[in-house]
Amino acid sequence: MNVSSDCPQFLLDEFIKPLITDFPARYEGNTSWFLGTSISQSLAQPPPADNYKDRPPTVAELTASNAVPKAVITNTQKLRELLVLTHMSDCTSAPTPMETGVDKLLRSSRSEDPPEDSAKLSALEAKLHYAHTVSSLMFVARSSRPDILFSVNLCARFMRSPRIAHYTALIRILRYISGTLDLGLCYTADGDDTIRFYTDSSHQDDTDSRQSSLGFVATWKGAAIMYHSQKSERVAFGTAESELYALHAGMRKALAVAKDLSILGIKPDGPMAIYVDNNATCSNVQNRSTFGRMRHVDAAFMSVHERHDLGHITLIRIDSKKNPADLFTKALSESDFLKMRKLVLGM
Repeated sequence: MNVSSDCPQFLLDEFIKPLITDFPARYEGNTSWFLGTSISQSLAQPPPADNYKDRPPTVAELTASNAVPKAVITNTQKLRELLVLTHMSDCTSAPTPMETGVDKLLRSSRSEDPPEDSAKLSALEAKLHYAHTVSSLMFVARSSRPDILFSVNLCARFMRSPRIAHYTALIRILRYISGTLDLGLCYTADGDDTIRFYTDSSHQDDTDSRQSSLGFVATWKGAAIMYHSQKSERVAFGTAESELYALHAGMRKALAVAKDLSILGIKPDGPMAIYVDNNATCSNVQNRSTFGRMRHVDAAFMSVHERHDLGHITLIRIDSKKNPADLFTKALSESDFLKMRKLVLGM
């Protein structure tokens, strides 16, 4: 059993003493390892007081001296073992988990590989163990590596019958992992106290079904506390409709997360702010006069309007280049990817 030691000592005593009495349990302090996930916590180490006799240290000086407490969640060991299993330990690293032009990978699901490639396909399966590797990467993506979630999600769509293009995409993810083993989620005590939700959607990027990819992420204390990426259940007629589907899914998660955090005493000052990078979607929710353009959309998705009118949420327009939810809907260029990765991982 894992118990956080960050809560007051009297609560810990009240909870732990009965357990130790009735069960063979012991309290070992801060959690450092849980289901293959490493959780490291560094406490404040203030700089020497003699350096600041006349003034208190600045935040920058505290950060430089490791005086700001932080927590880092990683899966370095599990990823290293996976690279050994797939014979990718000594591979050349890649700057991103997936190249741009994802549609090529999607289109490859509609046709069989040439018969002469069957031997190559068998060799790739013997080396990579597609289903096992994708499953392991999905666990890591959900635990501490949101930067690979979209790419792994895409590969997972072809678990039953992967083609050579899908193995190639999987190798690309492993090459990216090999150069970023120590990355993870990094939360700092001086990070942003405001919970920020971001939603985004592509538009008909799946050339087989014409469905879109939607994603959303919530950040707090410098890194993501909740994130998601999936193929939309509906085919959207336009980008505004795609964004509305993503907003609806993100809103439901945002309200649930806000409710959970309120139990811990973390409450927003006002309506839950959700950042959206589509003008038409913001206008449609905030201005009922444009509702006629969405009359074909199921009523269930219109609950976004109701929550907005009740003051439960508020929409804030954000530039798409600054929207970290982009990381969960499409393959980005190297420069854009690194920028979004910093916003989501905090490192």
